[in-house]
Amino acid sequence: FDLQIDFDFENNGMSEAVPVSLRSNIIVDINNANINFNNFAMTVTPLLLQGEISLVNFDSNPQFTGNLRAEPFDMRALLERLALVAEADSDGPPGLNSDQFASFQMEFSGNASEATVPSMTLTLGETSIEANGSVRFASGINPMNVSYSVIGGDIDLTPYLSGADEESEPPAPTDTEADTPLPIEALASMNLLGSVSLASVTLNEMRFDDINLYTNIEDSVLDVELAPVTAFDGSLQGAVRLDAQASTPELTSQFSINGMNLVQLAPMISRFNSVTGNLNLEADYSARGATVNTMMNSLAGSTSFAVTDNSVDIGLIKQVFTAIAALSPTGESIQQWPDEIRFNEMGGFIVLEEGLSTDQEIKLRMDNFDITGNGGFNLAEGTFDYDMLFTVLG
Repeated sequence: FDLQIDFDFENNGMSEAVPVSLRSNIIVDINNANINFNNFAMTVTPLLLQGEISLVNFDSNPQFTGNLRAEPFDMRALLERLALVAEADSDGPPGLNSDQFASFQMEFSGNASEATVPSMTLTLGETSIEANGSVRFASGINPMNVSYSVIGGDIDLTPYLSGADEESEPPAPTDTEADTPLPIEALASMNLLGSVSLASVTLNEMRFDDINLYTNIEDSVLDVELAPVTAFDGSLQGAVRLDAQASTPELTSQFSINGMNLVQLAPMISRFNSVTGNLNLEADYSARGATVNTMMNSLAGSTSFAVTDNSVDIGLIKQVFTAIAALSPTGESIQQWPDEIRFNEMGGFIVLEEGLSTDQEIKLRMDNFDITGNGGFNLAEGTFDYDMLFTVLG
């Protein structure tokens, strides 16, 4: 018999309801306990997912095999329709930019104890991403075991994620009253081992090379490690651990940047426009709690940084000290300072004690300039409040 189902996907209110269509020709062999789903098709415009699925021995020892595939479709249009990215401004007709197209194919099989994806290929533009994975279901005292591997070449995400209207309204402030629990029970119910290896990822002017990300879950402990990634003439790396073995879960993280060129970063982070040099940074933080808010409220740690081979536009500092000098009976020759200075020593630190809202300590040292402050952020209102002290050392 033929199966035809049409429904609207509400998408949790993120977008307008998205029409979804399911079609298949189903052949049921009761005597041999087999079911075949032939000519399976799921349509979510512009995506058409097709394939075949077979289920055998469903009355005793069920086993299934199948394949799914999608011919080239406009990935950008699909992401926009699901409100996963903002709509891009375009003066041309839709659906003609081949750089936004993607295709997909996957084989799978399994039984009552495990499921396997031996081959999955996602093609983005001219580049393919190969993946495989398996799931062994929980049995007795043994938790579910998951493994996966993803390998790809040079991935350019610009056609899929860039081009949104930069003048669109910013997102509403986070509602701190609505708290999100951490997936503690999921960590206790499964073991996981996986890796992602990509030659490079490009988004607009940002390019990251030699990406290797490793994920491991064992005995209620999640470890995520990012091996050194080449970016902006330097490198970055990091690691995160969520330990849910104790009654109160604990999160620890380490992140570092080595020799990153601030001139290349400036187009992405406008605050770096006044500084040139190579950034070195070390960040170590910890937090405790079973929800996002309790974690944020207990966040503690420090970030230290230094900028070598630097030059700094000190226009703002000149304005501050010119105003101070105007109050002095003798006055100072602040205006004679150059607009740009190279410092032998340029660095500082940020220290958090209990969350982001209070008791933050910051310090910036530029040779004989010292800038120190205490305060915090109000994430709900998107504001910050600091008491700052500018000092010129003799």
